[in-house]
Amino acid sequence: MIGQASAEFIVLLGFLSLVFVIIFASSQGYQFYSDKLEAQQEYKEICNDIKFEIETALEMEPVYNRTFYLPEGTYNASISNYEISVEYSYGEVSCYIPANVSGEPIQGKNTILYNETGLYLN
Repeated sequence: MIGQASAEFIVLLGFLSLVFVIIFASSQGYQFYSDKLEAQQEYKEICNDIKFEIETALEMEPVYNRTFYLPEGTYNASISNYEISVEYSYGEVSCYIPANVSGEPIQGKNTILYNETGLYLN
C-alpha cells in the first residue's frame, strides 16, 4: 500500500513537472513574439514619420525646406516607387506615399526640399 502511494506520488510529480515546463516554454515564446511586435511598431513609427514629412512638403507651396531627424538605431530606410521601406533585424515595414520620390533617409539629420523642379530628400 505504501509502495503504491509512493508510485502515485512520483507519477503526479512527473505530471505536474511536465505541465510546469509546458507553461514556462509557452511564456518564453510569447515574450519573443511580444518583443518582435514592439520592434515592428517602433519601425512603423519611423516609416510614418518619413511619410508625414513628405506629405507635408507636397501640401505646401513649391518653396518648402525643412529639416527633420530620425532616431539612431539598427535599420536602413529607403524611398522608391511610391514606397518607403524600413528594413530592420526582424524584417521590414513599408508605407506608401502619393508621389514618386527617391532617396535614402539617414539616421540623424535629414533635409526635405520641395521647389519648382521637384521634391528632394537630403
